[in-house]
Amino acid sequence: MDKSEEKFPSDTRIVLKGPNGDFKVDKTKFMIVQCSDGKYVEVLIDHANKCPFITPTNEDAIFSFKYPAPVLELIVRWTSKYGLEGTASSKMIRPCIYRDFYSVLTDDWDYDFFNRRLWTSMNLKYFIITMNAAEEFNIRGLLDLLEVALSCKIRGEDESTIIKGVMRIEEDVEITDELLNKVYNTYPWFEAQITPS
Repeated sequence: MDKSEEKFPSDTRIVLKGPNGDFKVDKTKFMIVQCSDGKYVEVLIDHANKCPFITPTNEDAIFSFKYPAPVLELIVRWTSKYGLEGTASSKMIRPCIYRDFYSVLTDDWDYDFFNRRLWTSMNLKYFIITMNAAEEFNIRGLLDLLEVALSCKIRGEDESTIIKGVMRIEEDVEITDELLNKVYNTYPWFEAQITPS
């Protein structure tokens, strides 16, 4: 087993229904969770038990999560390491004085979580959704990490570049004051993160 697998054990994975409509999942070890994107994810029961927002459904042995599968994976990984109330081992500095978030990430697990799981081309589109979920479920440590990461990224690039990158706005769309105000109203924390104190 390589070092990355020790940091990120296989605690979640997408599963498909078999030809008879059943899942080939060891239900003594795993819980099946249907996410908002329609995907089914197997989650280690020990890890799922740390996530009270994974709720039962009317289907036998199927649970529900109100966000997409990648968000579930990120939150399960975070809570299996730090719990709902834990904070990152790396100190989250506010306001973030760095332009490079990797300067903040002093812990190997935090670095791998951010670099290999969170800020990847595949998961970048779920960054803001993960922030919303962390805020809704009051996972303060994860939300702190996400906010500081975003503020570092914003300090390192101009506003319109980061808004287009993180919020998946097309390159040819002009970022106007009206659009920025809409972002500030939708995400009240956003303006506080990019305004120097």
